Amino acid sequence: MRLTKEDYRYLTAEAFSNRYQMKLVNNPLYSRTEEILRIASGGTVLHIGCCDHLELIDQKIKNHTWLQGLLEENCKDVYGVDINRQAIDYVNKERLTRHPVVWADVTASDLQGIFCRASFDFILLGEILEHLDDPVTFLRSLRQNCAQNGFDGRYILTVPNAFCLQQRRYRKGIEIVNSEHKYWFTPYTAAKVMVQAGIIPEEIRFADYVRRGCGGNGIANLYYKIVGKLTGKPSSHRSYRGGQLILIGKGCDVPK
Repeated sequence: MRLTKEDYRYLTAEAFSNRYQMKLVNNPLYSRTEEILRIASGGTVLHIGCCDHLELIDQKIKNHTWLQGLLEENCKDVYGVDINRQAIDYVNKERLTRHPVVWADVTASDLQGIFCRASFDFILLGEILEHLDDPVTFLRSLRQNCAQNGFDGRYILTVPNAFCLQQRRYRKGIEIVNSEHKYWFTPYTAAKVMVQAGIIPEEIRFADYVRRGCGGNGIANLYYKIVGKLTGKPSSHRSYRGGQLILIGKGCDVPK
């Protein structure tokens, strides 16, 4: 879905409402990985947080779901950055990537060497913001650092969708959550974080059928997934309840 001029008025604090109604437009519901590849295919990508958890890398490679590897198969060129030294050492030792993964503080000057090696179409941050103490400050520092190094492409950010029905489990008094997460995001709040950081969200896409759904939710999602396979076209039914939000934006002025 594309954001409207009215959305931008509230996102930039030009206007205020304590009951603003942001219209959510459904889209064909691909998986998070499929949607990222659809966006970035053929481009040059800087993948921040590329390694994944060390314990999961081999299993994901075996299942053909390791995002860094899939990006390398579908994009013109891919560079990876991470802060998990153990995972970086493993990936580099096993030569799992085309270019060695680099340890870097992406909010500081550590990216200068990478930008000297390539001109990027996309900077990808997958499932990172929900782990941070201050996502606005992090994103703002990253944008400023990238701008100083000449980056003029698009940012791709993915975060958990607070509207995902997976969260509405019928287990009284129990919260089921990733213990490292600090936030859930709605389309509006994720866009607001980007705007506060100086990145203008141009488009929001919903992704991922709900996994491990319960009751009617699980049955409904299984049904629409089967229908999508039979028709060769992913369902758009209530895609705003998908598990992931994917936001595409650019560090520039608000569209007029």
